[in-house]
Amino acid sequence: DKILTHTRLPQGWSSSVFFATKATEVTFDQSTLNKFKMEKNLTEKEFPYTTYSEFLNSFVDDLAVFSPKDGKNAIKLHLLCISADLFALKLHGWLIHLNKCTFLTPEFVFLGLYWNTSEQTYHPLNNRLKL
Repeated sequence: DKILTHTRLPQGWSSSVFFATKATEVTFDQSTLNKFKMEKNLTEKEFPYTTYSEFLNSFVDDLAVFSPKDGKNAIKLHLLCISADLFALKLHGWLIHLNKCTFLTPEFVFLGLYWNTSEQTYHPLNNRLKL
């Protein structure tokens, strides 16, 4: 007389990507962002974004936060974007490993690409290239 549910997606299961993508869509939806903005009492000037897709790229369980580097409050805005992401993850019960996170860095690896935001470039990692 019990219903069993999965709390984690099995790695390698063909449907895992579908369900992870759906979970990400639910996590980073409009209502979640609205809750964040209301809880933080943010004005449109302080936080101009209306959807997560304006500052967040995601693929399955990999996330990258992007915001403009220019402007007098660029760091504050970027930190608010990170806070909005962490708010959504917490609200929807996701677990994160901080040792896999990189914050406020101009160079990082995301989805097999090396990104350099100072030079506004990205390219595949050398160990992924074959001649």
